[in-house]
Amino acid sequence: MGDQEGMQLRALAAAVCERRLSAHELVAESLRRIEARDPDLGAVVALRADEALEDARGLDAAIAGGAEVGVLAGLPLLVKDMTDVAGMRTTFGSQVFATAPEARSDAMVVARLRAAGAIVVGKTNLPEFAAEGYTSNLLFGPTRNPWNRARTCGGSSGGSGPMSSHRSSANTAPRLGVSDRGRTGWVVGSPGVGPASTFSSRRRSSARIASGPSVE
Repeated sequence: MGDQEGMQLRALAAAVCERRLSAHELVAESLRRIEARDPDLGAVVALRADEALEDARGLDAAIAGGAEVGVLAGLPLLVKDMTDVAGMRTTFGSQVFATAPEARSDAMVVARLRAAGAIVVGKTNLPEFAAEGYTSNLLFGPTRNPWNRARTCGGSSGGSGPMSSHRSSANTAPRLGVSDRGRTGWVVGSPGVGPASTFSSRRRSSARIASGPSVE
């Protein structure tokens, strides 16, 4: 994104609406960062790259034609893999759902985010059924901490944290039982969107991602 490195999400969406920046540029850059940074992190478990780029082209065309678009126009979005995205499998990080059929429709939070202009680029890792405070499972393996590859991230949105820290996307972060800030010191620090579809910026730990246990 170059000049967009430090821009806030709201400013990026405004730039897309005003045609100072294209949705296609944002999505392409998000995919580039994921490709460059995720192989040794294991944060992203599935991508819809071609579909996301096509969605972005469609949004840019609609804006060029004078259509009114939502407040999240063009923002790349990664969805935690416990939330349905139409055309993608939802595994909950479990081998039980490794061959589950693709979702036929979006979960409500995803549908609302898309209606506001966000573009889904893929899905992120989580502990099995989001039931642990660290991010590792038998299906996808661990998500490693960007600052210490010998450790996993906190949980349960550990796949979202590394991508947020690299400004690769916005993220959904539905919570099961307790929030990711519920365990002292294991704060993921991932800006996300909870099930009520409101932006939440979780308490951060000096801009770092809290460490889970060793993955060695």
